[in-house]
Amino acid sequence: MLGLIARRMAGRFSPPPDSLLRGSSLVTLGFTSFPVPQPCMSVGGVGVGGASLAVTRRSSGAQCWVLGMPAGRVSLLGRSSGLSGGGASGTCRRAASPMLCAPLSSASGSDGPVPVSSVDPVRGLYVGDREALPPLEYPDHPAKLKGPHKPVIVKGALRRFLGQDVSTRPAITRFISNYVRARHLRLQDDKTKFRPDADLRAVLGVEECTFLQIVKYISPHLTKIDLEDDAERLLQEFVSSVYGEGPSPNELSPGQRPSKQRQHSRSPAEVVKWCYGEDQIVTLRRQNGFFVDKTRYVVMMENDASPHLVLLRPGRSGKSLLTSQMQVYHDIHTTQELFDEVFLNWDGSPTDAYVQSSGGTAAGARAYCVLPLDFSIQVQSGPGAPPLCKLFRDVLNEAMLGFMDKYGVHVSQWREDNADANLKALTRSVGAAGHQLLVLVDEYDRTFNQLMREDPNAYQDAVAPAHDRRPAGFLRAFYLTLKSLPKLISTRVRSFTTGIAPVALTDSSGWNVAWPLTHSPAYAECCGFTEADVERGLSQVGLTEAERIPTLRLMRKFYNGYKFHPKSQPLYLAAYVIYFFKMLQGDGERRAVILEERHESMDAELEHYMKDDNVSLSHNVTSVLRSSSRAGVVALQDAFQASKELTVRTRQLESPFTLAELTPSTSASRDVVRVPALDAYTDASTSLAYERALALLFYHGILSVRELKNNGALTVLNPPNLLACLDHFTRLEMALASDICFLERLIETPSSRDVTLLVDAVLHGWDSGALAMDRLFSETCLSSAMEAAVGGWLRTQPAVNAVLTTGRGHPLNVGGGRPGFYDLMLQNKSGSSRLLLELKVVRVNGILYDDDELNEAAKRSGDFVDAKVDRYINSLSYEEKLNLRLNRDFLYGGNRVCVTVRDLLERALKQVASYHRAVGQPVRSFVVMLVGTRALVAEYVDDETSA
Repeated sequence: MLGLIARRMAGRFSPPPDSLLRGSSLVTLGFTSFPVPQPCMSVGGVGVGGASLAVTRRSSGAQCWVLGMPAGRVSLLGRSSGLSGGGASGTCRRAASPMLCAPLSSASGSDGPVPVSSVDPVRGLYVGDREALPPLEYPDHPAKLKGPHKPVIVKGALRRFLGQDVSTRPAITRFISNYVRARHLRLQDDKTKFRPDADLRAVLGVEECTFLQIVKYISPHLTKIDLEDDAERLLQEFVSSVYGEGPSPNELSPGQRPSKQRQHSRSPAEVVKWCYGEDQIVTLRRQNGFFVDKTRYVVMMENDASPHLVLLRPGRSGKSLLTSQMQVYHDIHTTQELFDEVFLNWDGSPTDAYVQSSGGTAAGARAYCVLPLDFSIQVQSGPGAPPLCKLFRDVLNEAMLGFMDKYGVHVSQWREDNADANLKALTRSVGAAGHQLLVLVDEYDRTFNQLMREDPNAYQDAVAPAHDRRPAGFLRAFYLTLKSLPKLISTRVRSFTTGIAPVALTDSSGWNVAWPLTHSPAYAECCGFTEADVERGLSQVGLTEAERIPTLRLMRKFYNGYKFHPKSQPLYLAAYVIYFFKMLQGDGERRAVILEERHESMDAELEHYMKDDNVSLSHNVTSVLRSSSRAGVVALQDAFQASKELTVRTRQLESPFTLAELTPSTSASRDVVRVPALDAYTDASTSLAYERALALLFYHGILSVRELKNNGALTVLNPPNLLACLDHFTRLEMALASDICFLERLIETPSSRDVTLLVDAVLHGWDSGALAMDRLFSETCLSSAMEAAVGGWLRTQPAVNAVLTTGRGHPLNVGGGRPGFYDLMLQNKSGSSRLLLELKVVRVNGILYDDDELNEAAKRSGDFVDAKVDRYINSLSYEEKLNLRLNRDFLYGGNRVCVTVRDLLERALKQVASYHRAVGQPVRSFVVMLVGTRALVAEYVDDETSA
């Protein structure tokens, strides 16, 4: 078969003239049989980077065509037994790599100078776009290209590392071995092992490797070639890579140089820029911004047969940039020049999408009219503010008007008040023009996540199903319309939706046809940076080796650890990495602080320097959980307990859920946080609501996948990094930062003042705890807030000598076999000092005020604390608050009516007395009573109350 191909190709591709070889390196194509003249003529005086015209002669008599090729270019399947400057009887000598060509110098031979490689195959690597590969022996005939010498297609990270599309296993292994030796990566105590650098680690995927294991780790990057089917195509591609897209070699005039591959105008020496906040791929590439090639996922999604795809990832992970790449890749208005600008690197090397689309000519590339939509709508408030449904409609209409102007399609009956009807009409126009349609929906739920917390009624209006008296909510109606579009036209209609969590989509249940990519292992790394990407970025910042190692350790600790499938690599959020690189390069003061030597236990002190203040991971989600259920509060608290293993059934983690399903109640209106219907000591960790709460934390990036258990039936979650923990306790830490030993002092020598400071720091300083202090809530909610805040903060401070326990986990024996379920107890790790807290809440609408207007306002506000009432309570002195009268419906213990807040406090102190005695000495016990949004604190002393 190959012989036939060679004879057929010989008529089309004759050997190039002498002039074509000048100024080029030497490459051999080992499986052709073109005749060449003999004896070989040597070219004298050839220096480094020069050229030679030579003839090979094998002992078997087979002949080989020798091609001229620019230094550093790629050969396909090269092999020559040797290359000689001698006559017909001269022995052959290797002169070129089978994959990359090194420049040639001359050495003395019997008949004159002999071209030899100017590169030492082990020590001195050629400095170019990629180092030269070592020469290897290959079989004499294509039929013998089998076994380890059989050519393979190189893909993924290995292709980017080598810069090659086709090679053989021995050639790759030899190249990596020389790469390791040249960079002194071998271990000093065991020379058979080496520690890969960032580029090589991206290929091998291990921290340490032996030379014998190289073949094992490169195998996943290799695909077999069927020589009988692909040989002619590969040969043609090789010739095209040498001579470009123009005429074949025998059509070139003497002296004409082979055309080079298309190159960018940017200089290779141009400095990489840190384009913080840039999510448009064209701008990023034009500015030579730091770029990680994720373009293969664009092609993968195009090849997916499902018309509608959904990908959910935490905020600032790179979803918008991926969407922008899809727009450029698919848009019929993307010119070849723009496609090259985006999908070719500055050195001319192709991205994955460029290779897989054959330079933008494959089906799907530049084949769609693209309608981009961004639903991150800025909600307006105040008198006269337009409703959200109008803002949403305006976003759709403006996007469609721009679409019509761009593609020259028109809608005969445009309806300003009905964007969904306009979308259907627009789709019909696109189909009538014979075009395909791609709808890209970015940030679909950003606004709706905010509404879940700030305006639940507006959220329900957006996702509500249709009723007899009103149409479906506008978000639900949009996705119902999008679902129907493929039925309207004969051409292809596709959509891609990105967002953070599945809640709004699930509530808009009309969107039940989309194929989810979120949990697919194939897409686990489509957003975010791997450690190899981060190391490549660090190399651009200008750090010394001594500075790079501690900096990378800090980045791992603060930013790394996001996993969306247990078998994927841990990832860094892209926004944090770019922020850190830009800050490190441009802020000398912060750079100096970060590079200071310090013990690892002090890393948390750098949070101010490592955290991007523009990124807040979880304010909305924690607020939603706080107001959802007791199970949600417990899940949030458990997320930051170091000893707690967070286990979720995998099918529950991957299953969509609604906002109402976050509560264990059957009614969406039932509030089990502020008016708890569950027993306060029920183990909520076994409930569905608990698992859904953990799943919501996962979608928002607060938790990450750690591993699978029970053959994949269970998924273990944990916080991904230190920053994810610290982000929840920033203001609490700031409130306590004035005294680094605050908690230890609080345990050893507590005072009412310090207990008050702690409670206020939790209630008003825990930034993302979002307790919504303008709402009424129960003792259970207050207890959970304290647990989550203090317990989570302790997790981020391993050096703090304090341990937090609760009565649910460690009940006391108060006598008579009765358990004592205290609320919180802080103790030092030695157990020599303890602080016990009992928490109580007085609801402001249970107080009788002397002012009728205040009474009316307290009742009218319902679940909310009226601002005027709260100001009045906070203006009272401690004694005046104790004397506040309670209405007779406010019961405390049995049927007895407590007349004043003081009565409640006295009964609480009597309850604490039994806990105090059961704990034993030393212990200090306090009652914390929340009245309005501020706390009253009283200490129990010798069975006597003291305020």
